[in-house]
Amino acid sequence: MQNNNIDIASSVMGLEELGTLKRFEVKIPTFEKLDKELSVHVSNGVNGNQDVFSVRKQLIDKELIKSMKNRVRRFRLDISEWMIPHEGQWHFVLNQHAELVEKEWDAFKSDMVDGFLNPFVKKYQKVKEDQRPELGNAYNENDYPPVDDLLDRPLTQEEKESLQYNYGKMKIFYVGDEPWKQGLFHLYDHVSAIPTVDLDRTVFTDNPSHRDFYSRRDNPNHAQLFARIRQQQVQREEQFKSKVINDTVTALTESIDSAVDSLAKYDATNKKASPFRNTLVANLKKTISIAEDRNNAFVNSEEIANAISIAKDSLEGVTTESLREDNELREDTAKKLSKSKSLLGV
Repeated sequence: MQNNNIDIASSVMGLEELGTLKRFEVKIPTFEKLDKELSVHVSNGVNGNQDVFSVRKQLIDKELIKSMKNRVRRFRLDISEWMIPHEGQWHFVLNQHAELVEKEWDAFKSDMVDGFLNPFVKKYQKVKEDQRPELGNAYNENDYPPVDDLLDRPLTQEEKESLQYNYGKMKIFYVGDEPWKQGLFHLYDHVSAIPTVDLDRTVFTDNPSHRDFYSRRDNPNHAQLFARIRQQQVQREEQFKSKVINDTVTALTESIDSAVDSLAKYDATNKKASPFRNTLVANLKKTISIAEDRNNAFVNSEEIANAISIAKDSLEGVTTESLREDNELREDTAKKLSKSKSLLGV
């Protein structure tokens, strides 16, 4: 949904002034292993073609791995409202949310290390033995990675000295200037400033009177090339802002539409036939809060601000239960929310 009534370019701040880029690298191994011999055995058992069978052994209790992955999923949900997707795995974090995101990451990392990973390493041998009865004759101690490969750790002096010869064989990352070996369980957060090139003048000007106008277009010098890159960077930033605001307006509009529709269909005399969720008000308030936050950061649009103000006012002191019990309140709330939506130009 494209909204044409909001002036995206009215924001004069560059992204580098608003926040930073973050990327959280979290890897939880499945502890599954392809067993070719077992694949052949199963294919023979059903008189099938062995080329189409890929039998995998579960080396560690699947529920244990599942519990770790669920904790990762909860962490990503916890920070989702403060993180804006930005080119692949990177996320844009407003400066005002940086501390919140960092606290969530620290809490998550501490919880994972103390609650899951360290206990797992401590009882690694027992965890393997516990799976032996489940695997039966397919159990093989050699299938399991060494305990030293499980967690992120600093390189030993010997590994540092041989690093140039083992380049590419070990997965390495740096904590400050210190090289670390990446474990099968890997927790790391990458931080990057928004890349910029501080050159204002560009040979790709639209002003024909400029003495450099396309003077060296076929063979531009480095300053001209970097200036062009900066120009494209600004364009990408405006496109990013535009997408964020349009996505935000779309989410707010759809949330308001859904709420208005639920209020209109509700029948107090037959509640089971037309129910609405207990979270209706809470979810709408959260969407409104996110929209207000992003509008203030990116464009400070008066239209969006007015729409948000009306929507917030419509929910002041209102609960889901009070909406169920008061027909007049439902009608008044729906009317105000509809007015809010009309100001968004969609």
